[in-house]
Amino acid sequence: MPLLPVKSYRNAEEEQSAARVNEVYASSLLAEGRAAAAIPVFQAALAEFAEAKQDSSSDLRVRALLAQAYACTGHAKEARRGLQEVLNTLSAALKPDNPRVLSARQAWGAFLLDRGALDEAARQFDEVLNRSSTSMTSVVALSLGGRVVHVSGAVAWLPQGS
Repeated sequence: MPLLPVKSYRNAEEEQSAARVNEVYASSLLAEGRAAAAIPVFQAALAEFAEAKQDSSSDLRVRALLAQAYACTGHAKEARRGLQEVLNTLSAALKPDNPRVLSARQAWGAFLLDRGALDEAARQFDEVLNRSSTSMTSVVALSLGGRVVHVSGAVAWLPQGS
């Protein structure tokens, strides 16, 4: 349930403020491990951002968070669609080394890794590592961790005695 009731706001600024409140609340729910409760709140935030018609970057951020909530609740199809959509949109609009593109790519890699698509996940993590201009970002750290899991997973799949 959204934190703020759905209602008509006087202007786009109020609509956008309501959307941000719902985004923060839903993000908190997701961080607490309450992804199922976060989904309708993220959806409300998306509707409010769409109504405000001002801030496409917030819309994409919420879409990525919603996709993560879907992934946490076992809705892989919706998660896949959302993560791919965000990555494709950002990749088309921004440079490959943009932190938002790298963050979306890392999230896509983590999703793929969780589903056992080790090689494709590794490609995403490698792209983050190769494109990042700073070596001490959380996206780089998460991508390095993803590569470690990839190598561990690949070794686990080798036949015994190899």
